[in-house]
Amino acid sequence: MPRNYKTVYTRQMDKYLSELKERNRSPRTIDTYRSILTGFQKRLSDQGIHPRPLKITKEDFMVTLEARKEDVSISTYQFEAKIIKTFLTWAENPEMTKVYLNFQKPPRPNAHWLQESEVISYLGAIETPMEEMITHLLLEMWLRSIGSRNLKYPESFQNNTVTVLSKGRKWRTLPFHPMTRTVLERYLPYRDSLIAKAKDQAIPDNLLLTHSYRWGLVPASKTKIYNTVRGIGERAGLEVSPHTLRRTGARLTYFNLLQMNPQPREPPLITVSKMLGHASINMTIEYLGIDLVDMSEVYRNASMFRPGTKTAISYPETSEPAIL
Repeated sequence: MPRNYKTVYTRQMDKYLSELKERNRSPRTIDTYRSILTGFQKRLSDQGIHPRPLKITKEDFMVTLEARKEDVSISTYQFEAKIIKTFLTWAENPEMTKVYLNFQKPPRPNAHWLQESEVISYLGAIETPMEEMITHLLLEMWLRSIGSRNLKYPESFQNNTVTVLSKGRKWRTLPFHPMTRTVLERYLPYRDSLIAKAKDQAIPDNLLLTHSYRWGLVPASKTKIYNTVRGIGERAGLEVSPHTLRRTGARLTYFNLLQMNPQPREPPLITVSKMLGHASINMTIEYLGIDLVDMSEVYRNASMFRPGTKTAISYPETSEPAIL
């Protein structure tokens, strides 16, 4: 197959990605899509299949995807399959109406969070104002690492609210957590001391700052945030990442809300989903790892109108449907 000219596939891919850019998809997302679609094109060519989006058959699509299974994790395989099918559907490939990507998910996703006792151990291992500030943003305000990194001071903190740049470059506003002001009061003098040591350089307006021997005072990177969290975890004897803290904070808060107020004005799942910045409730359900055991716990905490019914029910470790 000639490789010295721009193929129909490449031209259509570029047009598709341009439309995504016009819909305000982030540069990182577009780069990811380009890499996945280019890889699919190469695998088609390697199998002798002409990669013309309109002519790719269902069999071509499935065979090429199956070969990819050997190289990546299941989650990556599923992610790539959805992106490729979406692109071919956009290209008006009629075969895609015959393709059904019905990926089965386990009752509880492969996720990691801390128990309450572990959270207490983790908090007890914090040693510096910087560590406390990062922990507060991730564990108590449920921000992502990138959202924490992009916070500006004082611009992002106005009128007892925090303005955060979320995924997809969308802005959202959160109220102060009860501990936000206290943590800031402890952290800002530390931040000021870093600024005072900076010599003849422009001072970044990011909330989280760190000193680089090469560049001087710079915004804390995602790697800096990750290493800080991991270091605290190691001192507490725990394996922790920034995502672990965010997930843990949301999960524990969700179940505590249910216990304190079984009949709220708004279901706590909706509130938690808004605060996490999720696009759907289903995403939040997966994120919190809600399964049959958790659902049973909710029922028990909500059975206040039937005294004496808070009896635990155990479920077998099986995915087989129950026969009634």
